[in-house]
Parts: sequence; structure tokens; C-alpha cells
Amino acid sequence: MTAYTILQTILTNRPAKIPVRRVHRKQAGTAVEELAASLVGRAAFVGFAVQHNPKGRTKMLALATVKEVLQIFVDGPPKVYPRDSPFEDLLSGNLYTLVGFDMGRLAVRIEIDLNYRVRGIDLSTAFRANAWDDPPLPSDVVKSRLFEGANPALVDSMWINEQGPPVMCLRAWLAACVAENNALTLQSAVRLDTDFLSSEESTFLAELVRQARVLDGAKPKETPGEFTKYQLCKDGKLKLQNARYKTRIQRGQVVIVTNTQGQEFSGVAHGSRGKTTYIHFIGQALSGYLAKVRVLRSPGLTSAEKARNELVLRAQQGLEDLYDSFFIQMLWFPTEEMQVSIIQNPVLILGSPFEGLNPSQEAVALKMISDCPLVVAHGPPGTGKTTTIAAAVSVWEEQRHPTWIVAHSNVAVKNMAEKLFEWEVDFRILVSKEFHFEWHEHLYEGIREKVLVSDQFLDIKDRVALSRLLGRSCIILSTLGMLSNPTLHQNGMFEVVPVGRLVVDEASQIKIEDFLHILHRFRHSLGKLCFFGDPKQRMVDV
Repeated sequence: MTAYTILQTILTNRPAKIPVRRVHRKQAGTAVEELAASLVGRAAFVGFAVQHNPKGRTKMLALATVKEVLQIFVDGPPKVYPRDSPFEDLLSGNLYTLVGFDMGRLAVRIEIDLNYRVRGIDLSTAFRANAWDDPPLPSDVVKSRLFEGANPALVDSMWINEQGPPVMCLRAWLAACVAENNALTLQSAVRLDTDFLSSEESTFLAELVRQARVLDGAKPKETPGEFTKYQLCKDGKLKLQNARYKTRIQRGQVVIVTNTQGQEFSGVAHGSRGKTTYIHFIGQALSGYLAKVRVLRSPGLTSAEKARNELVLRAQQGLEDLYDSFFIQMLWFPTEEMQVSIIQNPVLILGSPFEGLNPSQEAVALKMISDCPLVVAHGPPGTGKTTTIAAAVSVWEEQRHPTWIVAHSNVAVKNMAEKLFEWEVDFRILVSKEFHFEWHEHLYEGIREKVLVSDQFLDIKDRVALSRLLGRSCIILSTLGMLSNPTLHQNGMFEVVPVGRLVVDEASQIKIEDFLHILHRFRHSLGKLCFFGDPKQRMVDV
């Protein structure tokens, strides 16, 4: 056992030095007993954080009180050591309440890597007014529930990539501080418990979490910000005009601004409209002339990532059951009967309703309009995947079957829309205002009448008004991110046009775990699922 001290500058109303004891996994039981001594007479919360290795598995973990941190090094497969019961009791919530940020993903991975039950509270969601609200960033929780003067950029930067033991220990310590400061509120918080999952579910979710971490770890920690012009406003904010959509600075992102003398100034993007972003400086504002901008990776998540993490958490809270979804069972937990039914499902259509398709296209299109619930089609560019989709969708439109068509990118969705337009299919394409305004209006020139920009439909609460906006169309196109937006559920979009049939184009470009929440959310309405993709355009192998 060794000891060292870490420095914290986040909570200026608390001691700057935090003692850390570093132990090997085999000493964890004894070390936990000693840690418990510092909880006598205090709220019984223990902060929890994890550091992962490059393969996404647990490398070490931190357990913290508001006074000290215990850093535990993990290596090799799960083992039970002598005098390990205090450590097991702590993880399972028998002694104290384990608390942490992003607890759902941490817990399911720990159960697999250490072979111990984990029970605790997720601080990322514990203080939300309702389950539909987006989980706040760690800085939002720290500022609203612990210390208003905390630097948001400094807090959130600790959740970007794996940054070493001191940062992991600080994450656990912050969790302990937040919990102790909100002890009464957390008494009624929903606990997560990995025992709610079957062994099959735990293994599956842990692997999805691991793959997501590996992919996240491959992303750069910072990227250069590209801009065409700037203006320093009278209120001290920096007004930037972004040069490219892909490198635009988005709300909530932390930026480092450098002037021509090499001086650096940190700030946070507080608002954006079209190509313009406003930077609010933390501390001193920019002086001199702007030379370059660097954008730090944000711990903020996409709508699809938020929905995925939410399902992982709620499954461990006993609020959702993965087996409720027929398609989740079919894809990840198939019974022998399911496998046989898919392989042997015949197409019993006499005479083809399609003209102009080659034999392979016609075979897939017939399969799509058959009773077979799952269709998977793949082929390289130019083989007519988009044409095949349009052919089948034209039949569904004629039969008034509600259908959603999604892809990873806005451009892929637009290409699909143009093909449907050629086939004279009545559809609507949902586009985010952020993508459309000042950036890509020109892409939709030929199908302008079919485009609905997000500010036209996201704020509508009246189902009648929403139906009027959509017209008679039962075919809706969007990105996977838009389909994952909880506002569409809240405003009744899926009551007006249920997700009865789902076609996923460019499926090989979407992470497999990003389908999970979609299949669960629409488990009661979804009857047909079709994947189209090019197997040579896969994402990174993990």
C-alpha cells in the first residue's frame, strides 16, 4: 500500500489537497474497512469512478469519501481474495450507498470484470425533474448541487477520455461531495442493481459498453476550430463565423483561443445560430488579434448515445426489460425457433408488383413486403439498394403502412428522399435546423416541399396541428439521431405516424449498440425491420 496526494482546484471552498491510498486488488477488502472508518458520523455515501484500459476493460477503480480516496489497481481475470467480503459488500450496497456519474455503464462493466454485484445511484440522472429530460453534464450537477462557482470547463474536461489515476480519483471524490451535500434528496433516488439483469443481458450490455468506450477513446481530445471571421463584442463575448459544418463549434463545447502573441484564453460556446457561434470567456477575455481556436472534446452525447445509455441504466434499475422487444431478442438473444423462422420464411407472393428491378433487387423487395419480420440486404455501391428500398416503400405507401426510413448521415437521408421523389412516393423528411439553416438549404432544392425543419415540428404539442403539418404522408425520413430525439415522443409524432416499419440505410455505418434503444422504444409498434448496407464500409473493429 502506498500513499500520495492529489490537488483539486474545482471546489475552492474545500481543502485543495486530497489524500489517496493506492492498493492492489487483493488488498481491497482490508483497505475498504479502513476507508469505512472515515464515514463514521457522516452521510454513508461512497463516490465511485473507474479507469479503463485501451480495450475498454476495468484497469483500476476509485472509492472516495469527502476526506480521502482509495485507488484500487485491477489486473487479470476476476478473483476472490481472502478478506474480500468488505469490498464485495461495498460494491453491492450492503454497507454504504455507492454513487457516481454515468453509473449505468460503469456498473455493468464492473460486474463482468470483477464478477461482483454492483448497486448504487447514478448522479447523472438522480436530480432530473422527469425521465424525459436530458441527463445534465457533470458540471451542471456540480454547479447546481454543490458549488456554483465551479469552473464548468474544468469539471467536464475530467470526463473526456481516460486521463490517468489522479483524474479518476477526482471524479470519485466529486461524486462523494455531491452526494453528501444532497443526502436527503438521494434517499428517494432510484437505485440501480446489476442483479436486475440476467447473466446473458449483463454479458451483452457490458460488451456494448466496452465497444463504445474503445470507439470513444479513438476520438481526438481536441480539434482545430475553422472560422472565416470573428468579432469581439462589447459584452466580452467572441462572435465566430464557422467555416465548415463538420468542424463547427457547438453549444457547451470548451474552446481554447490563442492570440497572435501566443497567449491562450479559455471559454465555452454559449449559443449558436447557423454559422455563428458565441464564445463566453472563463476569466480574462481575448486581447489582441485572434490567431487560432482549439475545440476540446465535449463529454456531451448525441441523442442516440443518450438514449442508449438511458436504456442501459433503466435496465439495471428494473424499469425496462430487454426481453420485452421481439427484435432485441431476435438479434441478440435468439431462440432456436426464431432462427429457424427467419431462415425458412418463404415469400408467398404470386406475381411481382415491381417493374424495372433486376432479379436480386426484386427478391429483396418481395422479402420486404412479405410477412418476414427481419430483412438484411448488403451490397457495394451501385447495386441498387436505394432503388430496392424505394420499390418496397411505394407498396407500403399504397397500403398506408406507417414507415420510417433512417440513416446515419443527413446526406444519405437526402439521397433516399430524392429516390422516393422519383418514384412519386409521398413522404416527409425531418431535418434539424442546425444542419439546414445557413449550411445546407441548397441540398434540398429539388424536394423543398417535402422538407420539415425541426423548428417547425419539435415545439408542436397539438396532435391535430402535427397531423396537418405532415399531411397524408405515412412515410417519414430522418437520421437515427432525429428518431432518437425524445421530443418526438413527447409531442406525439409517433402517435401520428407510428414506427410500424423501420428501414435502416447505411446500416454498417451505425454502431450496433445505437440500434438497441430504438428497437426497445418501439417494441409495441414495430413489425418489420430492414437493414441495408455495404459490408466493406464498416466502422472500426473493436
